[in-house]
Amino acid sequence: MVKRGGGYDAAGAVGWEWFELENNPDGSVGRIVWRGLGPPAGEMYGGDPTGCSGCHGAKKDNDYVQSVPLQLSNF
Repeated sequence: MVKRGGGYDAAGAVGWEWFELENNPDGSVGRIVWRGLGPPAGEMYGGDPTGCSGCHGAKKDNDYVQSVPLQLSNF
């Protein structure tokens, strides 16, 4: 996922765009396979048929990010 800001994906994880990357054989990033509001028809993200916003929508209080919130003490 990448933060786009604004009203992108207003009905899902607001401000986020989803994408899948394909790695080259050496492990470097090769190309973007798909991008947008979620995976294309016939594909699933993380095994969830509802798409990316299905799970990430539950974390609205953490800007739709599934990981533990950062604790920034000195900024």
